[in-house]
Amino acid sequence: MDKKTLEIIIGKVIKKLTKNDPDLLKNNLHERTIVHKFACYLQELFLNYSVDVEYNRQRSDSKLPKKSAYPDVIIHKRGSNYNNLLVIEIKKSNSDDKNPNINRYLVDSSLKYQYGLYLEFGVGNNFGANKLKWFPEIEELSK
Repeated sequence: MDKKTLEIIIGKVIKKLTKNDPDLLKNNLHERTIVHKFACYLQELFLNYSVDVEYNRQRSDSKLPKKSAYPDVIIHKRGSNYNNLLVIEIKKSNSDDKNPNINRYLVDSSLKYQYGLYLEFGVGNNFGANKLKWFPEIEELSK
């Protein structure tokens, strides 16, 4: 799948979450709650892939080390690292930790992610002010 198609799909998912679940963002609910709902909407559009939250396995037979950081959302095919489409880190606009360290997943040659996305959801008074940063080509988009 090409990056342009991914951008369109991600845009649709953001709009759906914002429209159907504004209370999650306006009321500044926990990041995990927002990530979960976002992943549910993603899965609806990626029928041939698995969409997993905080997935902790590199391959079907081995866990990542306990101290590894897990990405918020991944779109992949389980059991192999040859179809890892997209790794997503999600933060809220009021988060103190806004370091989009997506590169740690992209540079790991064993994971083979094609794309990375840092997504910041506007919450509370910043509702609707979402920011996206795509990797490996770094492009800042505001939606």
